[in-house]
Amino acid sequence: MEFGLFSNNRRPNDDWGTGWDRDIAEIVTADEIGFAEAWVSEHEVPAELLISKAAALTKRIRLGPAVRPLGYYHPVQIVLDANGTDHITHGRYMLGIGSGFLPVKYEWRGRDMKDAQEMLVESIDLILRIWGSDEPFDHHGKYWQGKNIRLPIKPVQKPHPPIGLSVANSPKTAALAGRDRSEEHTSELQSHS
Repeated sequence: MEFGLFSNNRRPNDDWGTGWDRDIAEIVTADEIGFAEAWVSEHEVPAELLISKAAALTKRIRLGPAVRPLGYYHPVQIVLDANGTDHITHGRYMLGIGSGFLPVKYEWRGRDMKDAQEMLVESIDLILRIWGSDEPFDHHGKYWQGKNIRLPIKPVQKPHPPIGLSVANSPKTAALAGRDRSEEHTSELQSHS
């Protein structure tokens, strides 16, 4: 049996920096006692910031965001951040993805929460296409566009870091996690509730 840690960085009596320091201290302790993985929630800053700091202080524990809300970021940025963090962690990075749950955070970005599920699906497909392509390509989707997409930094893990998909907000997302993707891509999604 393996154990994991979920860090929600909610410490109402501490300022943000102190709270994050405590989260990182917990991750360091979890690494020392043999936990297999730590998932860091993304509420106010991208979890990759905390993951990068924790990676420098740990040796074995795998680290991932719980979750990176795909509707908030262009899929190219998700892959750039994942690839860079995979290098910083020396192959210990896991990409945790989901739709997010706060409508106001979609509003901040000029988006509508009602589109979250469709954006999630398009994002996943584009992320996997980016990871699976050696040649530049254009993408003209409903929510995301890009030309000549080909990223210079490939991930350490092949074909890419493991992906965990949060299914807490929607039965449709649970069905997406179980979707047969073998003909489309070389990856399967793991569901984490």
